[in-house]
Amino acid sequence: MDFTITSIRLLLVTLFSSLHLIVLSQIRTGSIEWEMEENFGIDADKNGMMDLPNTKQYASNDEFMVFFQFKHTPPTNSELGVSYGNVNRHLTAYWYINGKLSKEIRNPAGTPDTFNIRLKDDHTYGVFARFEYKYDRTTIIHKSAEISVRPNNILIVALGDSYSSGEGNPDWPYTKSSWTKDKIWADGSKEHTGSIIHPVLKIPASNSTDKDHEIAHRSTTVWSAQAAASLEYSDKHTSITYVNLASGGARIENLINKNQTKSSDSNTRGMHTYIQVTEAKRLIGNRKIDALVLSIGGNDAGFDLAIMSYLVRNGDQLINLLTLDGIRNKIMNGKWEDGIGTDIVEIIPQVKFEERIGLAALPMSYLLLAEHIRLNLPKIENIYMLQYPDPTIGCIEILEVIPSSIAPNTGILKMDFEEINHAKVNLITPINKIIQNHCQIVGWELVDPGDWTGHGYCFKSKEPFFFQGFHSHYGLNPQFDPNIKDVGWVRTFIESFLLSKFALGVAHPNSWGHRAISLSLLKSLKPENNLSACSGDHFLRAREEIKMDKSCFQKADKDECYIWTAGEAIILEEGFDSEVGTVFEGVIDTKLKN
Repeated sequence: MDFTITSIRLLLVTLFSSLHLIVLSQIRTGSIEWEMEENFGIDADKNGMMDLPNTKQYASNDEFMVFFQFKHTPPTNSELGVSYGNVNRHLTAYWYINGKLSKEIRNPAGTPDTFNIRLKDDHTYGVFARFEYKYDRTTIIHKSAEISVRPNNILIVALGDSYSSGEGNPDWPYTKSSWTKDKIWADGSKEHTGSIIHPVLKIPASNSTDKDHEIAHRSTTVWSAQAAASLEYSDKHTSITYVNLASGGARIENLINKNQTKSSDSNTRGMHTYIQVTEAKRLIGNRKIDALVLSIGGNDAGFDLAIMSYLVRNGDQLINLLTLDGIRNKIMNGKWEDGIGTDIVEIIPQVKFEERIGLAALPMSYLLLAEHIRLNLPKIENIYMLQYPDPTIGCIEILEVIPSSIAPNTGILKMDFEEINHAKVNLITPINKIIQNHCQIVGWELVDPGDWTGHGYCFKSKEPFFFQGFHSHYGLNPQFDPNIKDVGWVRTFIESFLLSKFALGVAHPNSWGHRAISLSLLKSLKPENNLSACSGDHFLRAREEIKMDKSCFQKADKDECYIWTAGEAIILEEGFDSEVGTVFEGVIDTKLKN
């Protein structure tokens, strides 16, 4: 009898204690939000300029910082039974990745609901959090549901000529006297470089990256950089790696097999840039290029020399450039050194006439370039090629009065209606038709520069210094709309001299023009995943080869990542297969059975 009473008492005590614990232990919910650290459009060294690192350390990186925040309402002091102090003193935060405890944070200070970790690009992670607030016998737990997290870093590589380098748009213009920075072109940012040695200049990259940008006349105002910045700021789950190897004056050969020797700038004369495709391969390593963007071919046809010839031949200083038929022949055969007469170099030293391949040889050269890119940069999602905008559109005549202090003996530079029409018929329209045909043949995406009507050379740029260089897109100023009526998109001769001390920027896009082209590129960009047409909502990563049948007509190699729903059977080489219609999420391990 005593045993029974004792047992009952123990049972009651146990039940009471359990009830007491149930009352004092609570399970509450919370949710996780996440975003990737910005990788482009930043100013890491805080010198007031957007960074353009162009280093292997930056470009080949495949792990990126991801920021997590656990959204919940912490218990009050009274709920936890704490008489004073912050309840976070009694918090232990547990963060789990793929079912394993990744981080335990006790008594967190600062922002206790955040967690940062570097994760691999294009890998899917299951993440959840458990926050335990404990004081005395009271425990309040906040738990989140597991979310699927897939860091997505988009690699954009720009190659080509002055239209892709940003010629005429230095990041720091010369004319702003209060700006005493020694950098004029893009900022290599020493924060990204370390002690890496530049492959051509053979000097530490902390110095050479800036010098390389100066040699190439490279600017972050350029259309591809503006598009990259727009993408960076548009999606918190995506970041951008942007590399620009384009160089003013580059020809197709400078992308394939020949270093480009610079001759127009007294600061860099005799120096040279690298072979662009070779350097791209060195920088990115084994990474896939999501978007290769380029403009090339204009210098092969003598685009710059043709425009200069039109301007100078009717100037006060009469230049014998033969006839308009002579200019047409030079555009076609590239023999600009023949029959020039009085050398324009005597008047404008930056202009150098030399033989090019010409329009006639351009189609074959484009095919050689496409094959060279295919062989040397095999992992490319999409290639985007820019058609050249017409800088003369909407102009009856183009007139420049050049001060003798800028270009001695130049006088008035003029391009009349006959010359404008001649340029359109014999240069601009033909080269853009060749580019269009080439893209159709090799499967590249065509980037239309947009409608430049009302924005040509003869329209005022109305471009305040606030819109020079990085200012034009650093914060994606919503008022920076290039489509404002009668705003010029073309860098004029006098502007080119005032901003960069060179004539080379003439007839190139200014920051408004580059903005317009960037908007066209953004419209052209295709989804990163080329299996999207047959994909589902979940991710699949192969640890072994995956053979796909009728649904996608593609094979996924080991470690490649796709979004995919099985339309037919999937057969792995070892140990795992699927039924039709199976939806996969996360990693498929060859040890698993279904």
